[in-house]
Amino acid sequence: MRPILLLLAVALTLTACASRGPRTLPPNPRYYEAYYDGSYGAFIDGYWGRDERFFWYLGPDKVWRRDTQHHFQRGDGGPKWDWVRGSGAARINR
Repeated sequence: MRPILLLLAVALTLTACASRGPRTLPPNPRYYEAYYDGSYGAFIDGYWGRDERFFWYLGPDKVWRRDTQHHFQRGDGGPKWDWVRGSGAARINR
């Protein structure tokens, strides 16, 4: 019986990881939320610029870059877009 319960617990944990954030996490004004299509690789961190038009993301080289190609957006773009939440911590470019 114990192995079955363990497998059930693991399955529930994995399904929780697959949720699309905004539907399960409360809004937090300290974070910057966006949808991302994965074009720049794994998401590390990011924030919306002061003009609220461009998203700045932290690249693997630890340099902040502006998303001029619009691979980040505010609205859900569909199944190929994943929700991300950035803190914009220690940003250099503003």
